[in-house]
Amino acid sequence: PRPITCWLPPKYGTQKGGGHPVIYCHDGQNVMTDTDSWTGRSWRLMGAITRWADLQQASNSNDKQPKLPIVVLLPSAQGDVLPGMRRRHLEYGDYALPFAKAHGHFVSKTLKPLVDRLFETGGTNFAIGSSMGGQASLNLVLEYPDLFDGCGCLSPFFSPSTIGRVKDALNNPEHRQKLANKRIYMDIGGDMQETTVPIFDIFDHITEKHAWNPG
Repeated sequence: PRPITCWLPPKYGTQKGGGHPVIYCHDGQNVMTDTDSWTGRSWRLMGAITRWADLQQASNSNDKQPKLPIVVLLPSAQGDVLPGMRRRHLEYGDYALPFAKAHGHFVSKTLKPLVDRLFETGGTNFAIGSSMGGQASLNLVLEYPDLFDGCGCLSPFFSPSTIGRVKDALNNPEHRQKLANKRIYMDIGGDMQETTVPIFDIFDHITEKHAWNPG
């Protein structure tokens, strides 16, 4: 069992005109506060959202505050199923694996209905994640296109089968139509000057957590 936190934006419950969009964040412990993040530095997503709202407010002559999203923080699984087999890697990994399918089903069919029931949601849903969390976010859109409107994949890791799923979806007219209006953002990191990103980090698989590559 893992605690799931929902962040409610300023002015929640006081604005008219429908519910709020929802963002489901993989590796949710890294999203809000530095103390909870495994790297010691969070995404500081809430500050980015509220600053964006302030800029929108300053540039909007009608003084209408945009509806900010509800943010659902999904902490990744900790520890190993077997030595060297990280739970996070299984949940966020290849969608052919039962762990990844179970994660997608839980978010879509258990958690999302609960969030919709408890809060003023508006029917617009996005997923976001970094590295393998980006893959998990894309998997939600591919598997449940009727429930998710898009995703953000930050420096994502995509397995060959995930790339194959995208190709298969685009070659299927019915599925392609469902994906036609989805919004997918990708921010691809990589080598910088003399610093290169390793193709495979063995320490990521033989240690549970370490400072330079805890995920």
